[in-house]
Amino acid sequence: MNTSLRQATTDAVLPGSRLPGQRAGGWAAILQAATFIVGFAVYGTVIAGADYGALAIDPATHVAFLVDNQPILHVWYAVIYLVFGGGLVVLAPAIHDRVRSSAPTMARAGTIFGLIWATLMFAVGMTAIVGGNTVATLAEIDGDRAAAAWSTTRLIMDGMGGGIEVVGGLWIGLISMAALRSGTLPVWLNRIGVVTGIAGIATTSLIAAEATTSLFGLGCIVWFTWVGIHLVRGTHTQKMRVGRSATAANRRSR
Repeated sequence: MNTSLRQATTDAVLPGSRLPGQRAGGWAAILQAATFIVGFAVYGTVIAGADYGALAIDPATHVAFLVDNQPILHVWYAVIYLVFGGGLVVLAPAIHDRVRSSAPTMARAGTIFGLIWATLMFAVGMTAIVGGNTVATLAEIDGDRAAAAWSTTRLIMDGMGGGIEVVGGLWIGLISMAALRSGTLPVWLNRIGVVTGIAGIATTSLIAAEATTSLFGLGCIVWFTWVGIHLVRGTHTQKMRVGRSATAANRRSR
């Protein structure tokens, strides 16, 4: 057998294997799940009772609420948008490496949506923080301008992803379908991901928008937590080197 036969290398991933960056991606996913929990907790205890953001309420009332609760709103926006976006930048490439073996195009498209989602989260978070500071400052000078600034800020935030989860839904859905094909993540985790992704996409509908948004958020808590634990607890790194010519030669020699 010719020992100079050319060897080919593949980056196919075996289920349970650990690729570089997987542990960091896992911890990022757990952090992201925590941001959803913090988001729901603050919303339920501080924001929901005041109907903050409801269009049926006079913007001046929202301005007064923002001024009274600016520190907690500032931290809330930083956590649910900026911290989440930072975690997504770490997780998206890590999970792409995990699931790409059997569905590379789907995994690549999903990862692009994931990075777009991270970009939007940074944009929404910075708009919320800067806009909140601007509204609070204007409230001391001109109430009408403060109300107008608040309305504009909310419109921009909602348009960039604060109110519609279609980009996040596409990322989670595509990655979960790619993982179903590659078999590199647990089957039920992928099924939850597909349902969560569909719920995120459905937030674009005018029908049951609140229900689909809540389903997306709850699904994300489960999905990110499970992904994080799976990646953190993954086994050793494996990189398969396949000698196609050598394999063929071995078969001929038998």
